[in-house]
Amino acid sequence: MSRRTKIFGSLVMAAMFLGAVALAADAPASVDLSRYKSSKPVSAFDHKAHVDAKIECKECHHAAKDGNFNVKCDTCHQKKAEGKAPGIKDAFHKNCKGCHEKAKNPKAPTKCNGCHKA
Repeated sequence: MSRRTKIFGSLVMAAMFLGAVALAADAPASVDLSRYKSSKPVSAFDHKAHVDAKIECKECHHAAKDGNFNVKCDTCHQKKAEGKAPGIKDAFHKNCKGCHEKAKNPKAPTKCNGCHKA
């Protein structure tokens, strides 16, 4: 591999890293999920804790194909499943709770009252 190719590759990687850092810097510290309330209350989502844990944006913002991570969950996930998109409750339970169970982090709630707080 030529020196020029290595330098170009390094520049591309640096640009991607800086772009991700810039996106994370614009991210809110918490996200109010109360708009998704159904039968149980939903507490604020600690976005900063997830950014600090270096969880990739695409883990939650999986539909942001154009790089715009400011997409609300109910853009695709409605109250009931539609097409391939699961309903909002199932989407949160599968994605959030599933990730927390895999992480085995004692701070990551997996019980109902861990996320559903008044």
